[in-house]
Amino acid sequence: MHKMSMFLVAAGAIAACQSFSAARDEPALLVDPTAATRAELLMVMTRALGAPVVLAADALTATSLLSVERNPPRDISGAPLTGRTLGRPEQFRLVLGASGCELVHLSNGDRFELREARCVAE
Repeated sequence: MHKMSMFLVAAGAIAACQSFSAARDEPALLVDPTAATRAELLMVMTRALGAPVVLAADALTATSLLSVERNPPRDISGAPLTGRTLGRPEQFRLVLGASGCELVHLSNGDRFELREARCVAE
């Protein structure tokens, strides 16, 4: 029973640390993004989603939330196939975290530090 109690205490401490970290996050905006900033953002997004993405030049400059939709299936000529597109857009939030600018994948909590970015609180 003693080992189980220690496990529960450790699990509670980890959860508390994660909650504390998330509570300190402040929604943020990119300031004067450069080509290097955009390249890093594309690299991080591609790694997070496992597929290449296309982002607007002003992504994360007016809002801290970024939604990425999947490309709809297309036929051989490139026309979109008709029918329902299942699945939701993937959402990310830019935050000022413990290490500076961080992109948080909201569906799973994965965090990506953006070293090339300059951020300010939203």
